[in-house]
Amino acid sequence: MLLSLVGSLTLAGLSLTLVYHQEKQLSAVSKELSNLKTIQSKTGELDAFSRYFLPALYSDKGKMADFVAPQLTIDRQAGQLQSVILESSLIVDEATYQLTYVVAVKDGENRSQKRLVVTVKEEPSAPYGFQVIAKPELSNYPK
Repeated sequence: MLLSLVGSLTLAGLSLTLVYHQEKQLSAVSKELSNLKTIQSKTGELDAFSRYFLPALYSDKGKMADFVAPQLTIDRQAGQLQSVILESSLIVDEATYQLTYVVAVKDGENRSQKRLVVTVKEEPSAPYGFQVIAKPELSNYPK
């Protein structure tokens, strides 16, 4: 009798542990699904913002203050922007997104392709609803 009671208690303990782990996994999957829905719904807005920002980045004209957080200074890039392709978008944390673009730039007679990573945060008071909050990262494309 005592042996079956210990066995039942052990089985109950294992069941509780399994339920706890399944709840944690379900919570993680639910959060990931929520993030996917958010990035899917925001990608169009983020891409539109970036397609206005990038020409300003590659031009001596345009108000960078419309796009960049006030505490951040970004140097304009040399060359003429030829094309912009959104490669990926992801959520960094709540209301902060990282966009990766492949850009083609013509500088004199030279044409190059770069990968440009832009970190953006939602800012309702900003003219375009978003602001760049970190210096864009440039690297060669393809690697």
